[in-house]
Amino acid sequence: MIATATKGSVLQERFPEMVGVMVVGGFALTLGELLLMGHTEKIQTLAVVMTAVGMLATLVGLVAPRFRKLLAGLLIVVAAGGLFGTYEHFEEAAEHREKAARQELERASQGLAVEAHAGEKRERKEKQGIPPLAPLSLSGLALLGSLGLVASKR
Repeated sequence: MIATATKGSVLQERFPEMVGVMVVGGFALTLGELLLMGHTEKIQTLAVVMTAVGMLATLVGLVAPRFRKLLAGLLIVVAAGGLFGTYEHFEEAAEHREKAARQELERASQGLAVEAHAGEKRERKEKQGIPPLAPLSLSGLALLGSLGLVASKR
């Protein structure tokens, strides 16, 4: 049974800190996913670094109240990193589409049957499945963490 929040309840008193804990967990899960996906080549490393910075900044802000405003600012930088990642994802997806179109034209000009390459085409589509808005999860977590740190009164 779910208890309702009354005035002065733990939920109301500690809500910003609870948000912070959830944000740390969100960053930890995102970091794990990035590492499991092998998102660690060249510019992709920036996502891993920004996610780790966001997680650590939020965690330190939860235990060191005097640094919260500074860390909230750092989380704003992490949020900007998510916007940059979104730009990179859109660019990479466009490059994949251009490469696929060039390969298709090349095959057609060589007189190869397009139908014979259906399996290869499906494989390319799977590889092109770059989620363009995925980095915005980093931005959302960072902004939520920043608000949680600023709103915390303890």
